[in-house]
Amino acid sequence: MSVVDGDALRGKGDLVGALAAYGSALTANPNDLMALVNRGVTFHMLGRAAEAAADYTKAAGIAPQIALIQANLAAALLDAHKPGSARDAATKAVELEPANVTAWNNLGVACGQLGLARDAQASWRKALTLDPDHASTLVNLAQATRADDPDKAADLFLRVLAKNPERDDAYAEAISTLWHACRWDRALELLGELDARLARGMATNALYSLAYTLPFMADDPARVKKAQTALGAALASTATKLPLVTPGMGKIVVGYLSPDFGNHAMSHVLRSMIAAHDKSRFEIVLLSLKDRSSEPGPWLADLKRAANDFVDLSALDSPKAAEAIRARKIDILIDLSGYMAGGRPEILAARPAPVQVYWIGHGGFLEAPYLDYTIADRIVAPDPMGHVEAIARLPVCYHPADRFPAGPTPSRAELGLPEDAIVFAAFCNPLKIEPVCFAAWLDVLKRVPDSVLWLAGRKAYTPAQSQLRARAQEAGIDPARLIFAPHAADKAAHLARHRAADLFLDSFAVSAASTALDSLGAGLPVLTKRGQQAHANVAMSFLSALGLPELIADSVEDFVARAVRLAQDKEARDALRARLDASVATNLPFDATAMARHVEAAFAAMMERARAGSKPISFDVDMP
Repeated sequence: MSVVDGDALRGKGDLVGALAAYGSALTANPNDLMALVNRGVTFHMLGRAAEAAADYTKAAGIAPQIALIQANLAAALLDAHKPGSARDAATKAVELEPANVTAWNNLGVACGQLGLARDAQASWRKALTLDPDHASTLVNLAQATRADDPDKAADLFLRVLAKNPERDDAYAEAISTLWHACRWDRALELLGELDARLARGMATNALYSLAYTLPFMADDPARVKKAQTALGAALASTATKLPLVTPGMGKIVVGYLSPDFGNHAMSHVLRSMIAAHDKSRFEIVLLSLKDRSSEPGPWLADLKRAANDFVDLSALDSPKAAEAIRARKIDILIDLSGYMAGGRPEILAARPAPVQVYWIGHGGFLEAPYLDYTIADRIVAPDPMGHVEAIARLPVCYHPADRFPAGPTPSRAELGLPEDAIVFAAFCNPLKIEPVCFAAWLDVLKRVPDSVLWLAGRKAYTPAQSQLRARAQEAGIDPARLIFAPHAADKAAHLARHRAADLFLDSFAVSAASTALDSLGAGLPVLTKRGQQAHANVAMSFLSALGLPELIADSVEDFVARAVRLAQDKEARDALRARLDASVATNLPFDATAMARHVEAAFAAMMERARAGSKPISFDVDMP
């Protein structure tokens, strides 16, 4: 078969057939430049970036003067997680062809991944001088800007969308960034296009962003499921699957896959439970997607000590990472990330392990056919049916917690809080603040005139703060009653300041998770509201496990009434604190050993079915 045959097959969508044709051409002539380049393109289309880069590298050796080959090589190396080599290739491309906008854009991406922010910005500015409306460059610039200035980033995404309405990535990122900046009206306006876009088929990267963002926008499980099902199907259909493998018969080898082994909320909640695993029955392997070795804090070192093995996959592209997981003979692969930043669900889509599970992540479900199970409980998953994956429900609470010691309690004056006011804390990411929730918080402030709302404050939250203050002003509430706490890098100090507050007010559509656990562990009661989607009921799961049902409201009105009642009753608040402290000391989710036994029982049940060749089914774990 020839290069022409390969091109024809690729044009028809038969990428595997195209690879075979290009391979035949290269067998006949290993230096066939077009066969190498076009096979590289095909490998890249299949997500096999490392193999694409190998073909482009050989092609570049044959024809070093062709800028397009160097540009393609840079793009493949970026997807193969080799930004240093990608920067070299992109630099050669722009030297050969200074007007190559794509190469300048890729040079910016490579520099950004290497932490060279100024060089990245310079490369993107150069690309935009060549083409001021180059959509991919504007999207990359917006993504790089978002952490410091969500307002500017949102406007850049909207600029792309205005000229390129078909760009699903700009559409999804605009919604996410607008919501993070609490620019709810414009985001909801864009959301009106969602059904039409889903019906025509959306790009995978856009679905990825929406699958994460949509739960925050409203307590609407049907809408979330629709987007997540589309994403799960897209990832499953494009992955190159490894041959099926049967599980081992000895110790159950459990692999935890995450980019967040380090100073991250995921490690904060997992540390004690990983250490509590029964190593006589389970071998625990941490599979790291990101190098966090330079971060402060004890979490990475503690996790490494607690596990049997730590495997760094950060330098591997997704197909190679899947192969490395297969080579490690993982029986049960746990995706801890879902659709959060840094997660790589395409690794699981390749089916590297005989049993694949979603747990913790950003809550809820992934609705992905490459998953066998999601671990939940009876609160967040009252009905385990109707999901793409089976649901394994733990008996008390699905979410682990850790008891990290708090520092000395600071005075209110030190924290910039009024001494005699009722302080309602809500240290959530602004992404979790939606109009219904914020209106309820403001209603509480109206009914408790001597109160303030203590919110999380970071540089990236500045646009959200402006929007929230404006909303408060419109509601007739002095914006000064919204107090924004600076970010506390020290975990002990952050936990300690919770004791300066009177009550934590939960968000509605997506409940606080690790943030709620910080509050509860520090002794600050959390008031939550029962919701419809799993994301809304995370704190409800915690409070049920801790035996504090009076902190669970059934409606918005009930939430407001309970908050006001507690604000007016110091004795009731003190009694709640005492019960909370006693319960945290002995109960789930803070009992790491009990949590380990519960999840191990789930693992054993999953493995029993897998070893018997039975399909996954939803099940409940009985109390040990």
